[in-house]
Amino acid sequence: MIYCAAYLVLPDGGLLADGALLVEDGCIVALGPRESLCAAYPGRPVRELLRHILLPGLVNCHAHLELSGLEGKIAAGLPFADWLRRVVALRASLDEEQLQEAVRLGIRRLLAGGVTCVGDVSSSGLSARLLQEAGLRGVVFREVLGFQPRQAQLILARLEVDLVEMVAAENELLEAGIAPHAPYSVSPLLFGQIGEIAAACPDAPYRLTVHLAESREEVLFLNSGHGPLRKLLQERGSWDEGWLPPRCSPVQYLERLGFLRTNLLAVHVNYLQEQDPRLLAKRGVQVVTCPASNRFLGHENSHLQTLQQEGCL
Repeated sequence: MIYCAAYLVLPDGGLLADGALLVEDGCIVALGPRESLCAAYPGRPVRELLRHILLPGLVNCHAHLELSGLEGKIAAGLPFADWLRRVVALRASLDEEQLQEAVRLGIRRLLAGGVTCVGDVSSSGLSARLLQEAGLRGVVFREVLGFQPRQAQLILARLEVDLVEMVAAENELLEAGIAPHAPYSVSPLLFGQIGEIAAACPDAPYRLTVHLAESREEVLFLNSGHGPLRKLLQERGSWDEGWLPPRCSPVQYLERLGFLRTNLLAVHVNYLQEQDPRLLAKRGVQVVTCPASNRFLGHENSHLQTLQQEGCL
């Protein structure tokens, strides 16, 4: 089938007016100006999309497909820690069948929006099979939480088992990654050991992603050791009495832990100090910003232009 459109967005970002592409067996095998492509492949059926633009599939770098079913169940504008409480409670109420349906819902939304590649943060690993069935490309990041150092050995043992299973299921479309949740929910010891696991195969290190500098509460927690996030950890029995606040920005905290690296995708990155964008760029960290999340939670991000200038976006 030859698809003809008013404009074709080329792989290098260029724009071709009156363009066309040839699809065979689900793969694009040729593209170019409409007249020349149709002449080169006579007899192929043609579909006219004269009021459309054809472009490569979009990329959603940060998704939580397991949480797709929570839409409408949490009010907008809650304080960050209260929002986290609601997310954790609702996520815990879902059984495996409900999680699978949530992932399927999320996949349908991705495809409806033109997304063909996704970075999914998963606490169960369920999305790998379902993404494969849907034919999407991407990385399934195994989420890791654990703020108490004494939990690290058990968490890592479980992580390594999960990674073996995820790697065994990898194909040409999907790969496995690791997602330590955030600086306020993962211990320094666990960050260090995850970094070692990711770097164990230097030719193909695991991709990493982390929620970083997302909220004012995170900044307060790292600078003082107090605030709503400490209270949340205490409520959940996850507080570490031996932890001392680093008294620095979230970006600088991960730098001290040696966790800023080229295979790291830092998500949100809303609240920065002046030197943070340059530090992220120096370490080769790529940043993913989430404007819809910021609107929902009332976060600000005044650093986008600087991050873009530094080459992080």
